Amino acid sequence: MRSTLKATGLAGVMVLVAISLAGLAAAERGEGGDGNAKGDNLEHLMKSMEKGLNAIKKDVKDEKQQARMLQLVAQFEKDVLTAKGIIPGRIARKTGDEKDKAIAEYRGMMSNVLRQALDLEDSISENKPDEALKVIDQIVEIEKQGHKEFRPKEH
Repeated sequence: MRSTLKATGLAGVMVLVAISLAGLAAAERGEGGDGNAKGDNLEHLMKSMEKGLNAIKKDVKDEKQQARMLQLVAQFEKDVLTAKGIIPGRIARKTGDEKDKAIAEYRGMMSNVLRQALDLEDSISENKPDEALKVIDQIVEIEKQGHKEFRPKEH
């Protein structure tokens, strides 16, 4: 069982790396935007992430929903990786060192969200709902801080 989880986890990480590279390449090529959050690209991703977390939180104690929750976590991880490659408009308007610093902070924060998402996946895989709920709370705290720092004032 443990080797199956490790193999599944390794395959998942490989898929996430491939998705991440594809998303970053698309952002650099200007697909879905020019790497800056224009329109609702980033907003759509953030809403998708929030919706997924809410669904997981609702059903996390139901073992029968484990496969569905793991699919939701996989989508959440994909959304995080894609969002990490998009520069929020509030940052894109900055210049020079201030912009570089803000980009690094934003990407670092999104990396932290991804780490938490992997922990969430592990806790669901191991059927530890209380641990999963704690991880979700940690993700929500990172989200609140990120919105405070990087979300446009009009939201």
